[in-house]
Amino acid sequence: MIQCPNCNVFNHPIRDSCAKCGLDITEIKKEWKKNNPSKKNKPEISEYDHPLEKVNKKEKEKETDNINILEKTANITKSFFNHAVNGFKTVNDSIQIERFEICKKCELYEESNKTCKECGCYLEIKTLWASEKCPLGKWGVVESKDQHKQLPSPRSNFPKTCGGCGGKKT
Repeated sequence: MIQCPNCNVFNHPIRDSCAKCGLDITEIKKEWKKNNPSKKNKPEISEYDHPLEKVNKKEKEKETDNINILEKTANITKSFFNHAVNGFKTVNDSIQIERFEICKKCELYEESNKTCKECGCYLEIKTLWASEKCPLGKWGVVESKDQHKQLPSPRSNFPKTCGGCGGKKT
């Protein structure tokens, strides 16, 4: 703050005249700026350099390498869309296990929540869907019908007739 020599009021450094008496304080302001250098020129201490902060910089960098929430949401949405377009087809158990084992050996596999650090997908689900592939190319889309899991028809649990006529066709 710059003090006006005329009325002793403290003025903000952006002002050219005193807020109370209107005295021109530009010369005083120039001198004040020489004695009070801008904060922009001072190096800021980051949280990593602060002596009291006990954060391992490499661990922090690893956390930022993970996929962000927007990318993860976009990838999961795309996977679900592909799964729907593919008719919700799933692979048989042996292919899912094979895919999941490949993922477990990968350096981008996140054991704690069973996700991929590259795409962010939940691998227990992604490895089951026939329409999905590894973003690193370690396993691909299943096209062959003999590798799909045969799911029961949704109508298989319903009776063939309503039962009102005793099952007779009229």
